[in-house]
Amino acid sequence: MTHWICWALVFDWRPGGPAVQWLTLLSTASAHLSLCGLQQSLSVIGSGMTGFALNVYLAQVLYCAPEQRAELALAFTLLNLGFTIPFVIGGPVAGAWADRHNR
Repeated sequence: MTHWICWALVFDWRPGGPAVQWLTLLSTASAHLSLCGLQQSLSVIGSGMTGFALNVYLAQVLYCAPEQRAELALAFTLLNLGFTIPFVIGGPVAGAWADRHNR
């Protein structure tokens, strides 16, 4: 599709012509999609780093004594469930909602 637009620009090079407007529309949409993807990637990386830092905090600060290993295991479990459950439950619900509703 991109190659066709480039050829359309070569054969129909009129400022303000239909091919130029279409290319502008696609390049703008592509830029917005790239920006959205970059923001989502940064969000996922930040969430992962936060989860890792909280795990380190639990292990190094709150439950650092050897006799607190059972409490540490419970804290790890609850923390990681807290990070995972929204994705497991929210993902299918959000997908079903997006499939049923128009933009």
